[in-house]
Amino acid sequence: MTIEGIREHFRCTTCGEEHAYPLFDALPAKTATGLTCPSCHGEIDIRLDFSFGLHGRVVDVFIPDEIASWEQDGEQWQFYPFLVIIEPLDKDDPGLQTWLPFWHRAKSPDGQVRTYFGRYALCLQVDPFNGLLEQARKKGYFQD
Repeated sequence: MTIEGIREHFRCTTCGEEHAYPLFDALPAKTATGLTCPSCHGEIDIRLDFSFGLHGRVVDVFIPDEIASWEQDGEQWQFYPFLVIIEPLDKDDPGLQTWLPFWHRAKSPDGQVRTYFGRYALCLQVDPFNGLLEQARKKGYFQD
């Protein structure tokens, strides 16, 4: 699935071969088991080029332990929010970035699964993101 405004690159860090993966599957695999090259079993590096100018390497990915799901019009729906940590490749970009993409999946009664990318995913530098979380924590949110 191609996502408008984002070019995806999956390259082996050992042999340099390029591969293609659905980003929805590649992001959680990067953290869970790692993506491995089918040719040499080296690590696959995920790089993303955003149309607004950020070019970076995915360094970590987080998804909730439990995925929200519900039934609607006879279909089973699921909501998959992600927190992706991106290291900018451009030396002028200050520090790590956060990207908050999300997908919805719908499974029809006949078993067909459709995946939809949330087009308005937020991309924010880590420091402002941490600042927002800290403000919310000071008001009693996100307490462990």
